[in-house]
Amino acid sequence: MQIILNNVSGQFFRVFNWIQKRRWIQLAINILLILFLFGYVGTYLAKDWGQLSKLKVTLNFQAILLSFAYYGLNYILLTLSWHVLFKAFNAKVGWWDNLMFYS
Repeated sequence: MQIILNNVSGQFFRVFNWIQKRRWIQLAINILLILFLFGYVGTYLAKDWGQLSKLKVTLNFQAILLSFAYYGLNYILLTLSWHVLFKAFNAKVGWWDNLMFYS
């Protein structure tokens, strides 16, 4: 059983390394995941639209945009502080590598 698990994990890491070396595959996977997310949310939103419209829910899009702006600012500040913290311990790590590790 252990031999089978080692073989499967070895194959998984070979495929993962193969994907990691090809940027276009990473981009395609990310685009597919984003499309899946929008499709998933859109499907349930369309299915339940009748019930949602009966609730007379009003969305304040200005508040939603403001919350995304706050989230973006928070994300930038946290990634910068993460980078400063890492630079204090290891000066060889670049900003982009820290950003990818943090994210």
